[in-house]
Amino acid sequence: MMLQFLWKVYLKVVQIICLPLAINDFLSKNVGKNYNVTTKDKIKLIHTFYRNCKKIPTASHFLEHLEMARYLLSLPKHVEGNVIECGCYARGGGECELVFNL
Repeated sequence: MMLQFLWKVYLKVVQIICLPLAINDFLSKNVGKNYNVTTKDKIKLIHTFYRNCKKIPTASHFLEHLEMARYLLSLPKHVEGNVIECGCYARGGGECELVFNL
């Protein structure tokens, strides 16, 4: 029981430390520049990811969604191929669709 509590505290501390770093990285000018994604668009995405993770049960954390979006928006435009987002948990998922709808 104490171990579970310590694990939850540890995860919260890691999230608190990582959150400003992840958001700062996501808002950098290089992320999305090939796709004309503005800072305002990225702020809307951050809000949507956060809201969705709070209102819809997911097996992943808001920061994981943010990192996936950062990676996709950082891909060069000339890279060909498809992105497949597999799986969802209790209606949670579909974050890639939000990125591609910008």
